[in-house]
Amino acid sequence: MKNKIKNLIFSLGFLLIPGITTANLQSSDPIEQAIFPEIKTKLEQSYLYPHMLPTGDQTSISGYLAKFQDPYTSYFSPKEAQKLLALLNNNISGIGAVIKLSPENLPLVSKIIPNSPAQKAGLQTGDLIIAINGKYYQKNQDFDLFLSQIRGEIGTHLSLQIDRKGKIYLFSIQRDKIQIPAIDSLQKEDKCYFLINNFDKGAAESFISHMQKYQNCSFHIFDLRGNPGGIVDEVLTALETMISEGSPLLTLQTKDSSQKEKAQKSDHHFVLRKTLILIDKSTASAAEIFAGTLKYYFPDTTYLIGETSHGKGSMQEISPLSNGGLLKYTIALRNIADQKNSINKIGLTPDIKLIDNPETPQDEILSALKIN
Repeated sequence: MKNKIKNLIFSLGFLLIPGITTANLQSSDPIEQAIFPEIKTKLEQSYLYPHMLPTGDQTSISGYLAKFQDPYTSYFSPKEAQKLLALLNNNISGIGAVIKLSPENLPLVSKIIPNSPAQKAGLQTGDLIIAINGKYYQKNQDFDLFLSQIRGEIGTHLSLQIDRKGKIYLFSIQRDKIQIPAIDSLQKEDKCYFLINNFDKGAAESFISHMQKYQNCSFHIFDLRGNPGGIVDEVLTALETMISEGSPLLTLQTKDSSQKEKAQKSDHHFVLRKTLILIDKSTASAAEIFAGTLKYYFPDTTYLIGETSHGKGSMQEISPLSNGGLLKYTIALRNIADQKNSINKIGLTPDIKLIDNPETPQDEILSALKIN
């Protein structure tokens, strides 16, 4: 069944691209009038919750989708679709900083990619972003929409107003193509550490390559903090290198049926002795599948460490439209392995609760594990 779901994406709720709003298209727009029946047909055929489909005459895509109350069902204009595909192909123009909400619900720089524009400009972990291009962040506004201002054409500049321990700084940063490595790794004594940033295109191949580098690992440490997920085939292929052929990896519950995705035979086989998996509230979707599946099959030797994960157990399909846009819509719930209950809106509960302080340059969890 893997070929049938190769285009299904788990993590799109975290991508910094706004979906359609009432300002994007008006009911008089001829483009909207042309593709609206196309969108309705796709949703009527496959949307997970048919009872939620709006009834009666609908005059706009924005009004139609707003009635779903589903944050993962969105229309992307042709321009937005190009940005989305660039993200999925790990081809991003930005500044190379990972930004999360702080405990005070403010945009906080939690990680800076080496040799990125952000690092070259002097941004530091723990910096709070007050404004982007003069537009100040309001605590009640859409976080992803605010951050989407950071992305833009290569070579263009943006300004960031930063609060660094009470002092205000202004940075001008030139955007560049950002290549985010899916995985990075190191070995320290008998501990093999793997930082898994995402499960985007090529992640499984990278995972196998990194796993092959190390021998005699008493501990495998998989760091999934901040990992929003990715492409389902990538995480399944990675799991197949550690889990026996024929074992259920996930169960899909569509509107019409329930079907299991089982591990296929892999050319690689990696043995895990003790496994530590680091998770936080930004660990979502495909990353939760990775963590939850290893915990399910190796409960006595696998430990989840950190915070309760995000809890995204729904599955979306990305479908091309005739105007060059894309429709993303929920088609299934997924359960880890053959469990009966989904983690949707629940998340994975850590065995050991540890929280890193994002405002300090030191990673307290890695320090506790004697990795850094």
